[in-house]
Amino acid sequence: MSPEMLWNRVRQCFETNDGSLPTVELQNLTNGEVADLYSSIRRGSHVVSRDATFWDAQATTDRGLDEVPNAALLVSTGQASPFHFAIEGASACEVTIPCLGVHVFQDTIAFDYRMGAEWGGQQVFALFSWLEHLLSRTRAGVLAPSANEGPPDPEAFMLAWKLFREWSAGGVDRE
Repeated sequence: MSPEMLWNRVRQCFETNDGSLPTVELQNLTNGEVADLYSSIRRGSHVVSRDATFWDAQATTDRGLDEVPNAALLVSTGQASPFHFAIEGASACEVTIPCLGVHVFQDTIAFDYRMGAEWGGQQVFALFSWLEHLLSRTRAGVLAPSANEGPPDPEAFMLAWKLFREWSAGGVDRE
């Protein structure tokens, strides 16, 4: 599957900035997987949120993400509230993925993105490759559109994801 073929399947989910922040989720994660994926995301990108904090329930105070070894582990074990921050610099296939929002929940990590001109076939292909890499680190993790604000055409997005996964596993014509 070429980046252009992928783009033709999902361009309506990325091309026009309508002011929304479509969100996709890596669901069904264990405590350890949430912490591991968070560490991987942080190592492969840089935080661009001005005040990237989380609510530490045990200390009853906001803390900076870097004040603890792994803020996501605290969320996954119920010691902290879910939190959100934005990243830049994540990449796959030698292509930088546009800015992503990262939401950390107890058993889910979700990613939101601003649609618009910065997205094209190469960037979507890189995003799908990056998400696939993250999922490969899990036992039973799955990708799903957010029930609250998924991509504009969630069915097309998920069909493209399914075809991409089949292609990358060698299960369909490798065009």
